[in-house]
Amino acid sequence: MARTLALLPLLAGVLVSGLARADVPRRTPPGRPPRPPQAAWSPVVTRIQRGISAVTMRELALDAQRERHERVVAAELSPGSTSSGRTVVLSTTAGVAGMVGVAHVDVADAAGPVQTVRLEVDAPEEAVLASLELVDLDFDGWLDLRVVRRIQPRRTTYAVRLFDPKKGRFVDGDLPRALGTLPNLEARRGTRRIVSTVSTPQETSFASYRVEAGALVLERQCVFHASFGVGPVGTLVVREPEGERVRERRVLDAPMPPGFPAACDL
Repeated sequence: MARTLALLPLLAGVLVSGLARADVPRRTPPGRPPRPPQAAWSPVVTRIQRGISAVTMRELALDAQRERHERVVAAELSPGSTSSGRTVVLSTTAGVAGMVGVAHVDVADAAGPVQTVRLEVDAPEEAVLASLELVDLDFDGWLDLRVVRRIQPRRTTYAVRLFDPKKGRFVDGDLPRALGTLPNLEARRGTRRIVSTVSTPQETSFASYRVEAGALVLERQCVFHASFGVGPVGTLVVREPEGERVRERRVLDAPMPPGFPAACDL
């Protein structure tokens, strides 16, 4: 017992010394850099690292910076009828390199919004906004909607919606889709014809259509293939309907038709 009591002061000193050393930061051995503190585990960081690529993260950052641009056109869809007045708002959001993939058209009358149209396009934003047009494409006396869909060298195609006065809405269908395939679409009110023309150094074409019973009917198509180094001489291919079939004529060493490609008068 006396021996144990004699050791108590020594044990107390060792305990106090250990507690004092616990408060002193440990020294890093010479030549070894200090270990950085470990970050707390975060489920958000883990999800991003595992599920979203760096490219996707960059796109998300760009989306936050993109601005929505609009163009507004107001018109009477049936000229002279105030009740047919509509306000059309085309809105776009530019993506990579200023290109637009989807455009939205909001239509409103005097009472408020009546329709939203989604258009798939693939063109520069400035061209899409500038192209918004209300024009009678089926010659029924009501203005229709068209917006640039794609721009390629010497040929532009459009996204088209026709106005249905019975439904009071712009609608899609076989006819607007057919119109959307024609390059450089032009509606000629004087002759009530739809004309499509293309002019390149190698090939020039003209096509005229009429609208019958909600369908696009070919009247005449002329395609002129220029002969290399000969001048305005080449092969002329003419396609015209003959009954239920389309008759094709091919003329070799033919001169370019008068007024071509604005017309093909043979």
